[in-house]
Amino acid sequence: SDVNALKGSSIRIDLKSNRNLKKGYLSLNDQKTPLKIRGKRAAGGFIFKEEALLKILLEDNRGITNQNPIPYHLQIIPDLKPEMTIIKPEPVIELGTEQLIPIEIKIEDDFGFSTLQIGYEIKRPSYIENQSQISIYPIYIADRKVLSQELRSIWKLHEYGLMPEDEIHYHFELYDNDVISGPKKTISSTFIARLPSLKDLFQTFNQKENEIEDIVEIELGDIK
Repeated sequence: SDVNALKGSSIRIDLKSNRNLKKGYLSLNDQKTPLKIRGKRAAGGFIFKEEALLKILLEDNRGITNQNPIPYHLQIIPDLKPEMTIIKPEPVIELGTEQLIPIEIKIEDDFGFSTLQIGYEIKRPSYIENQSQISIYPIYIADRKVLSQELRSIWKLHEYGLMPEDEIHYHFELYDNDVISGPKKTISSTFIARLPSLKDLFQTFNQKENEIEDIVEIELGDIK
């Protein structure tokens, strides 16, 4: 006699009596809703919006009602926030010349999804005066009704005009599709993507140059 469901669920009742029915009602906290009657069968339903005590009241063609109807206790299961697991990228990454961030996320919810987006802020080096602000980059969800899915995308950063030593601080925001109680969201921790400084680039260049020189010396030794 206990019914547990999410708020906004559709509850349907189908029953069969041992006698032909004249009328019937669903009694929700003493508020009656008529059932559809067809011979010995009755059916009806409602949208589950609040915790309630449900009783099914029946009357046959002789005017006799069902005695001591079973009380059904309707209880709301709390809707949890959507869940997401960030598979890619790593929490801190260094951007290459292509300035691309591969994204791979697993998302789950009991209602589905409305929005997945990145909130990001570009931070310039301290010697450059800059007033950074939060901007939004949307991630496309093909089917928002699929309750558990993995999404893959590529975030292209060329259009942001990033310079050496710039950093992008960003996080992921996921909103569920609960139109009954209102959408809930989950926000990830902060991720950082940075462009190497000129000093880092020169060091990398010198390191590669030294590696090439070592390879050449080894090949020359092999030739000799």
